[in-house]
Amino acid sequence: MVGRNKDAGLVLGVVSAIALHLLVFYLSARYGKALNFSESPSTQPKPIIDQITFFAFWWIGIFQFTYIIPLVLVSRQLQYGEFMKGVIITAVMTAFLNGSCWLLMYGSLWGT
Repeated sequence: MVGRNKDAGLVLGVVSAIALHLLVFYLSARYGKALNFSESPSTQPKPIIDQITFFAFWWIGIFQFTYIIPLVLVSRQLQYGEFMKGVIITAVMTAFLNGSCWLLMYGSLWGT
């Protein structure tokens, strides 16, 4: 029964981190106008919320640390080791996936 609780904690950590990623993606798409490329660029400064959500959408691998690190620290303090491992595994997978996608997208521009 103990092994099952460890597996459940690990899975819950993974699911929680993925849910947070999806929430950030949704908020970026919904409120930040990050996906609206049809607008013409304006000379007026953008509101801070647009800048933050644009950053969150395009740089999720970096921006994720603003909510993953506190989640890891709290789970460590509460001694939820398996939950913490699940969150860390998901954060690393997201960072690697984001980095590889950036390399695939911009690799052809750099001639690699």
